[in-house]
Amino acid sequence: RNSGKSTILYQLAYRSQPFTIPTPAFNKEIFKYRSRSIHLWDLGCHETRRFWIWEKLHIGAKGLIYVVDSSNPEVLDDSKAEFQRILDIKGLAGLPLLIYANKTDIKQLTTEEIAEEFNLFSLSDREWHIQQSDARERQGLFEGLDWLINTIRKQESANKVPEKK
Repeated sequence: RNSGKSTILYQLAYRSQPFTIPTPAFNKEIFKYRSRSIHLWDLGCHETRRFWIWEKLHIGAKGLIYVVDSSNPEVLDDSKAEFQRILDIKGLAGLPLLIYANKTDIKQLTTEEIAEEFNLFSLSDREWHIQQSDARERQGLFEGLDWLINTIRKQESANKVPEKK
């Protein structure tokens, strides 16, 4: 909640920051970046409905972005629980994971602390990266997206099956 997901979504898709309110259901934007078609979902609905949506809409996903409010340690427990439920979805196994440590302009948590809190060092089924960001100023957003796209490209290259002659 209030981690900056909608602001990140609109900054990446439109390079602008509209006035945002808490997302009652979801937002979806599709845009081109580095010759890729990017489909971003911002799920803000009630927890039960949100996980139903995650389980239905992950088909075809090639990467995962999770946003953490790095300025508010009080919401970490809820965020960690939600994060773990997302990682438990079988269809998301192995996908590269980008975590935006958002609100670094008023940051309280370091990327190391977030990695420890979210138990990222124990993840062996995927590559992950924490990108410090300030969504309002667009800082770190495209650097994180570049990392994710490059990691997806590497996975796609590694998984190519040679054509039979």
